[in-house]
Amino acid sequence: MSNGVQDFYCEEVLSGKTDVEKVLETENSLAFYHSRPYYEVHIVVIPKKTHSFAHRRFR
Repeated sequence: MSNGVQDFYCEEVLSGKTDVEKVLETENSLAFYHSRPYYEVHIVVIPKKTHSFAHRRFR
């Protein structure tokens, strides 16, 4: 990832290497059932693109 942080699980899902049961998919995000749920219903929502906000100044 461009920000130096590696999220193995999300990268595996987005690349198609890890098969998941999708709940909803849009142009910008993906929602799916967690492969090892902690709760009875455990849905994960991830962005399809990563954004680095390090260049922005907050006032």
